[in-house]
Amino acid sequence: MSLLPTLANKWVLLAAIPYAVIAAYDFRIHDTDRRVPPVERICHAVVISSVLLFLVLAATGLNTPAVVVLALLLIAATIDEVIFHGDLDAHERRLHFVGGAALAFCIGVWFWTI
Repeated sequence: MSLLPTLANKWVLLAAIPYAVIAAYDFRIHDTDRRVPPVERICHAVVISSVLLFLVLAATGLNTPAVVVLALLLIAATIDEVIFHGDLDAHERRLHFVGGAALAFCIGVWFWTI
């Protein structure tokens, strides 16, 4: 018997672990190393909320709403990168690249398993 019987796709949650670790580290950097303007904080809130909602929808098998939320997530993340992250130092730029790759892996696992 499964501990989480409502999960239709637990692989997407496992695939999200690398992204969650990288995002948590990036959040810590934002909290300690760089002052984030209020508008960028709003954009980050949209990205974080979209990631969490996407993971819930994808893991529970609600794939059509997950696609809509994924589109919102990708738009918000692109705006965040283009507008606010153009002049980041090399370390944070690499961190964002690795985070994006980890998110792409998670999304790829989701596509592969649906």
